[in-house]
Amino acid sequence: MRLPRTDRTMNIEKYNYVSKRNHKTFLFESVGPKGTIKKIVLFRLINEQYQNIYNLSFGDRDNTKSGINDLVVSNNGDRTKVLATVALTVREFFKHFPDAIVYMTGSTPSRTRLYQMEISAHLIEIYEFFDIYGLNNGEPEKFRPGTNYEGFVILLNNKKG
Repeated sequence: MRLPRTDRTMNIEKYNYVSKRNHKTFLFESVGPKGTIKKIVLFRLINEQYQNIYNLSFGDRDNTKSGINDLVVSNNGDRTKVLATVALTVREFFKHFPDAIVYMTGSTPSRTRLYQMEISAHLIEIYEFFDIYGLNNGEPEKFRPGTNYEGFVILLNNKKG
């Protein structure tokens, strides 16, 4: 494992995280009223046929085969900090896989909506590093605040790399 990393981009507090050597698995801990909760962010190749399209999975770390529970509701009082940490792992992932395409959606419609609201709230900062598209009836379109999407596609933009 690599040393813990942190960042203060977007002036939002984030947790330190640890990256596995493959740069596709990131671990961190949420700390709040419910205690310390181990979190995991995974970037998994969607299909062997498409070598650069990855699914972003995020949730509480558990001991199942997948290693992740993306349905649990932690309510640890640190949602913004947790989501900012996930966003930071996306930046780290793209440092090692700059040609990747990342697909993400919530495990439930309400989580997808939550992600959409967070993206909208930080869109200017996001565009400094990424191009982001919303999926509308399975078709990607440039992300527009106020539009309901079923998922999101993220690419590294050429501004920062």
